[in-house]
Amino acid sequence: MWSVVDGLDANWRPDKAGFVVTANQMQIFVDVDPDSPDAWRGEPYYKQIKLWSRRNREKFLTVIVRAPGRTIMVFPEADIDLGAPRPDAQISSGYETQNGRPTPYARYVS
Repeated sequence: MWSVVDGLDANWRPDKAGFVVTANQMQIFVDVDPDSPDAWRGEPYYKQIKLWSRRNREKFLTVIVRAPGRTIMVFPEADIDLGAPRPDAQISSGYETQNGRPTPYARYVS
């Protein structure tokens, strides 16, 4: 079975990157080390995380960064900070039309 972590080089090791990447069939999670909360935004990581977030494929994966006290939904066009994690809610995300253009959205729903 294919995994998003297949083929990643040694730079992606958690002790070097400052985060752990895991995936299931619907989502990719980037769990950030509290001592390196912005490590995922560095290169070569950020570029690859943005590529994973593309939703123009038949079967896409949502990309969620879980940093200390924050949950961030990653889109190619934007990173949407949802604030503190809410275990009692799910995340709804996608695109909605604003001013005639598709705009990414992400929000908690009960």
